Amino acid sequence: MASCGETKDKVVEVIQDNVEFNKVLEEYYEEGLKIYPMSATYAGDTGYNDLLPNPLSDEFAKTEKAFYEGINKQILGFLMMFYQRMTS
Repeated sequence: MASCGETKDKVVEVIQDNVEFNKVLEEYYEEGLKIYPMSATYAGDTGYNDLLPNPLSDEFAKTEKAFYEGINKQILGFLMMFYQRMTS
């Protein structure tokens, strides 16, 4: 049976995890707008209107791959952390 202190600690952990996860989601969104500036313009963000990347270039492919690999790694870290909590 969990004490009030343990429950409070778990609630604080969950809130902190949500803050960190939200930061990852915000980073995903903002970085995605940089990579796909036409999507930014469509969403009403005119900050990237001067960009038009070549999606057929090797540079674009490397940037896109690094972006998705980085986000996947961060999300996997959260999934592993939650899994460990659920199974312990």
